Amino acid sequence: MQLPQALVGLFDAENRRDWEGLAALLHPDVEWTVTPSRRGRTVGIDAYLERLEESYRESGEAVFKIRRIVRGDDALTATELVDQAGNISLEVFELDNGLVRRAWSYLFEAPITEPPDSDLLVPTPA
Repeated sequence: MQLPQALVGLFDAENRRDWEGLAALLHPDVEWTVTPSRRGRTVGIDAYLERLEESYRESGEAVFKIRRIVRGDDALTATELVDQAGNISLEVFELDNGLVRRAWSYLFEAPITEPPDSDLLVPTPA
């Protein structure tokens, strides 16, 4: 599945810590919600960049790779990211005219494991 160009640029800029390049991909009223976090929602490019830079100061040299992409028929794209330590981040993005308008990040301290086949939900015939 193809990742929208704005997100290709966003992930590349983030991994290189190119905050100016990343800012060019954000809507002026970008909203970012990180879970878990006590800070809640961040609004605006400056606040987004400040929070992102702060998170990298706390987490060190994390570099993320995309493991999975899910795209809806609308402007939403979901990604599963993994860093070099195996930590997982689920990210959902809403694009508006090629810019990131909203982002939701769900952070996990440990890798996600695949459920055994017996735990998978199987649709029942109608």
